[in-house]
Order: sequence, then C-alpha cells, then structure tokens
Amino acid sequence: MGEPARPVDIPRYGAWSDVLLGLAADAVGLGRLAEARRLLAVAPVGRGWRPELRAGWLRAETELASGRADAALGPAEIAAEIAAEAGSVRHRVKSALVLGVALATDGHRSRAVSTLSTALHDATDLGLLPLVWPAALVLADLVPTRGDQFCRCAAVALHSVLRRADPVGRRLAERSPWVPRLAGPTG
Repeated sequence: MGEPARPVDIPRYGAWSDVLLGLAADAVGLGRLAEARRLLAVAPVGRGWRPELRAGWLRAETELASGRADAALGPAEIAAEIAAEAGSVRHRVKSALVLGVALATDGHRSRAVSTLSTALHDATDLGLLPLVWPAALVLADLVPTRGDQFCRCAAVALHSVLRRADPVGRRLAERSPWVPRLAGPTG
C-alpha cells in the first residue's frame, strides 16, 4: 500500500502564519504593541501574497497605534501594491483604507482624501459595510464641510453590520472602545 501521504508544508505554513498574524492583530487591538512587533517578527510571511499583505496591514496599524505615522506609510504602501497585484477587491479596498489612514495621520491630507474617497466608493458599491464605516469616519474628520454626510454614511453602515451580527457579537461591539457610538438609524 505504501506510506501514508505526508501533509503539504504550504497549508501548515499558511496556518502558522494566520495564527501568528491573528495574534498580532489581537495584540494591536489590545494596545500591546511590543507583543505585536514580536509576533510580526516571527510570523512566516514569505510564501504567497495574502500573508505578506496582512503583515503589511499589521505593521502599518502597529506603527499608527504607536504614534509613528511616518513608519506606517511604507508598510501601508507595500500592502496596497500587493493588493492591487493580487486582484482581490476586498483586500484592495482594505489596503486603501489602511493607506489612507496612514497618509492622513502623516499629514498627506489631499492624497488621503483621494485614497479614502475611492475606498469608500468601492466599499459602498460592493457592499463591504465593515469597510464603509471606518472610511466614512476618517473622511468626516478630513473633510469637515461634509462631516455630517460622512457620519450618516458611517452610522447606516455600522448599524447594518451590527444588525446582522449575532447577539454575542453585538454585545462585544457595544463594549468595544474601537466601535464608535454613532447617532443614526436604530431598530
């Protein structure tokens, strides 16, 4: 009968990368930036576009959370390039969101508004509501003359996302410091 088939290294490698990048994302969310950096340093990301892309997002987010917008720009730009080459629309939109925030935080307002406006438009057209509300909120800050419009857009998208979440997810979102309290549609 022969020997049993050995598992292929790539799925195991991908799973290991997903685990470490997921833990790094959790660490960023909890404000444990040194831990996020350690996890990013050991996460295997050299095989395939998806781990490289996620690592770019996380590097940018870690630097933004550290108050180092200048250090966030490089990883955010690389992630946007990877997403454009990969052809995944959702990943392209999220990469534009991360890049737009890095640009805005580093003082590149005009480019940030352009990048985020495109991300918001694409996310809205594609129904990517979890990406609509953060893009709209950042634009509300960057374009105060349209702030009310962007806040309404964010409120509608966030309400729709939370309405579709399970009860536990809704409770977690209500308690999260990362989810804004927006006036808007309820029920």
